[in-house]
Amino acid sequence: RNEGRLLALDIRERPLRELEQRAQRAGVQNLRIGLLQRLEAHPDLRFAADRVLLDVPCSGLGTLRRNADLKWKLTAKEVERLNRLQARILRSHSEFVRPGGKLVYATCSLLADENQRQVQAFLEERGAAWSLEQELHLRPDRQGFDGFYAARLKRHTE
Repeated sequence: RNEGRLLALDIRERPLRELEQRAQRAGVQNLRIGLLQRLEAHPDLRFAADRVLLDVPCSGLGTLRRNADLKWKLTAKEVERLNRLQARILRSHSEFVRPGGKLVYATCSLLADENQRQVQAFLEERGAAWSLEQELHLRPDRQGFDGFYAARLKRHTE
């Protein structure tokens, strides 16, 4: 209903422009986009959001059915690099969420290292400040479409 503020941030301009066009077609008027110069969260946004969606870079193994050549391109070294990047993004951008707010961590991967293990490591590091509310695992062999993972986390009072 075009209430509140929607802020979309990325280090890549193209996805932001595509999002802006889709939002205009859908009649969304309260979207603001911002190009990040680096992956770290901007300090002015600390505790500024009620809700945050982190659609993190991932291996994309959930899309293997329609991207079959991915299995030949993806290396263990690349997955390790992505794991480090995902952890860094989750740690830094969780700072956007105000106490009582929620964060959704999402990938299109089937790998536990990119999904539940990543979330579990974050929760162990952050102690009682965060809790896991819900996880969603979608698998091509069960649901019939791309694989996907999402975890909804809640930030508690500091």
